[in-house]
Amino acid sequence: MLRALLLIGCCAALAPVKLPDGFKAPTPKPLQIGDSEIPDLLSGAAALAVRLATGTFVLGWRPCFAEVGGVKLFGSEPGAGEYALSFGPVRFRDDSSVLPAARPSKPIVVYEYESSPFCRKVREMCCLLDLEVEYRPVPGARGGAFAKELFAGGKTMVPYMVDENADVAMYESDDICQYLRETYGPAQDAYDPKALWPLTFGPFQLITSTLAAIVRGLPGGQRRPDARSDNEERKPL
Repeated sequence: MLRALLLIGCCAALAPVKLPDGFKAPTPKPLQIGDSEIPDLLSGAAALAVRLATGTFVLGWRPCFAEVGGVKLFGSEPGAGEYALSFGPVRFRDDSSVLPAARPSKPIVVYEYESSPFCRKVREMCCLLDLEVEYRPVPGARGGAFAKELFAGGKTMVPYMVDENADVAMYESDDICQYLRETYGPAQDAYDPKALWPLTFGPFQLITSTLAAIVRGLPGGQRRPDARSDNEERKPL
């Protein structure tokens, strides 16, 4: 309660955010990539390749339905309430052979910053398990609106996970990944543990995650020069 009151008081003392003078809303356009975004797109693709696309698909991912131009290629027509991705004449649906397992009723909270290879390991595990997570950024593991909450855990390090569903909080990426896998993952005999080797083989995970962060320009490691002066005091959306 005290922490909540402090955060409310801190945010209330800040000047309200408003649109810049003379701002004009851009004309709505279809999703497209501008020339200025190509370097960022290429660096993101390179980082994904370095990590062998770990975390792109959930554990046990499989395609289960495909249709082109009204002609079914495989699988059963999605039932009521089931989604099917549609783009042009193509319809596609996927699922997991081992998920969903137990689902947390409240989102898992993870304090982290993007460039850390250990934080990346936790993010990828959350993606593999298809968990709902609230990420609370702590730039450089020291700053930002959530730094005081992180320090309340007793250490100044990330990642730091809080699971309010089980009243559990812990540091250390390996411990967090093991906890999430055992608590919210499928039974160990339902999948081949070797499928997790990009996360569990320490040297490979550390080296490739570090390279991925370097390729991306070490995001979250330092303050942007064009950031608002009170940016770190505001709670992220």
